[in-house]
Order: sequence, then C-alpha cells, then structure tokens
Amino acid sequence: MIIKHDFGLPRDGRITSSACSCGNYLPETATRLLLGFNPVCHSLFDNGFFDASLILSMTRFLALQPKQFAHLATSLVMSPLVVAGGKDAMDIAAKLEEFGFCGRYLAFVSVVPSTSLIAREIRLVAPNVDFELIELSKTDINQPVFRG
Repeated sequence: MIIKHDFGLPRDGRITSSACSCGNYLPETATRLLLGFNPVCHSLFDNGFFDASLILSMTRFLALQPKQFAHLATSLVMSPLVVAGGKDAMDIAAKLEEFGFCGRYLAFVSVVPSTSLIAREIRLVAPNVDFELIELSKTDINQPVFRG
C-alpha cells in the first residue's frame, strides 16, 4: 500500500521531529520516495511495485532535516525532471547529496535535446547519487495515462 501524504505544510509551517521519530508527518520507513508528481498521477503508482513508498511535495521534501531523511531508509527517489514551483532535478539532487544519499535517483522527462548533458551536470552537483535521466517518448508524465 502506498503511504498517502498531504501536500501542504502543517499549520505551523514546519515539519517537526521528536527524537528522530519524525513526528506525525512521516512514516517510519519509505524505501521509495516519489517527489513532485502531479497528484493526478498518484493512482498510477498503486500497482504493488510502489509498496512502502512515500509521495511528497517539493515543499515537504525541501523542509526535511537530514535525520528525518535518514530515518526513512530510502533507497530509490523518483521525480519529474522539472517540478512545480521552479524546482528541478538539480535541486533534488543537491538536497540528496546534502543528506548523504548514495542510492538511486531517477528523473523522468518527456523529451529533451540531450539527456547526457543534463545527467552530467546533475552528477557534478551530486557525485555520490546514482542519477539517471529517463526520457519518455513524447509523453507528458504529468497527465494521466488512462482516461475514462
């Protein structure tokens, strides 16, 4: 089951931590972290592969403290290349590097002129993160795949 998460900040504007229990806002673990996806896409992740996943907005992710992130025991992070609010994979990779994350980070994009150039620039910012840019063939990843 996917761990659903609300997509705004708590009323006081802070994500709290009490002795690294991460308060009431975060689960104990989340081996897969999905960042910045349009809420419409969340139903697409409900297929069993994403069990023990946590879906966070960029606001929540950027507000995480290193102890909170470490407590999640995340090994895979996924996001679109460009996220709402002017943030992108470079911001995510920099934050992951700051957290000491050495796992895999997959960013998805519909189409770009040079995936290798973008990937190289992101690896310069986050050399310890196993980054891969996945180009989807002219598919808007922020639109639902299934209609009906």
